[in-house]
Amino acid sequence: MKFVILAVVSSLAATSIAAQNPIPNQPNPPFFGGDKGKKEKGTTRPVHGVVKDNTGSAIAQAIVELKNVRTGKKIETVTRPDGTYRFDELNIKDDYELRASHDQLVSPVKKLSLYDSRKDPVINFDLEVKKDAQPAKQ
Repeated sequence: MKFVILAVVSSLAATSIAAQNPIPNQPNPPFFGGDKGKKEKGTTRPVHGVVKDNTGSAIAQAIVELKNVRTGKKIETVTRPDGTYRFDELNIKDDYELRASHDQLVSPVKKLSLYDSRKDPVINFDLEVKKDAQPAKQ
């Protein structure tokens, strides 16, 4: 009988020690819903929209320029046949300026601020004739 009690106590002690010292290389469960090993969520967002002319028709092959105000880096994309464009993975801590153009048509600069809290901002463009555009020769 003493042997059985000793075996049970010994088994309980081993279980308690194992619970206090988890197996190495096993991930720790998250504490208060977080985990230091996980990538921080919500650091980027997209911006997208449609480019249209003054009649409201979508413009395919328009150029949309995106400028990071902090770094000065510019990137461009070309609109799809339905006039849509999209930029992904923009840093939410940076300000951006966007402009669209096509032939002699141009848009005013539009801004996407770091203070803009939208997770999926939409910025549409209505193109106008450039102020300094030369009339076509006849």
